[in-house]
Amino acid sequence: MKEPSVQERMKSAGLDAVGGSADSFGQLIADEAKKWEPIIKRSGAKLD
Repeated sequence: MKEPSVQERMKSAGLDAVGGSADSFGQLIADEAKKWEPIIKRSGAKLD
């Protein structure tokens, strides 16, 4: 992620590279799942 070529490719794709630990990423996933779960259930969306 520190390589300038990688950062440029991500930037050109409209992405922002951020760093962090595996634990902080795991917490982000858990937090997002909690946030979106009720919305997805109400929508009736199903995986194909």
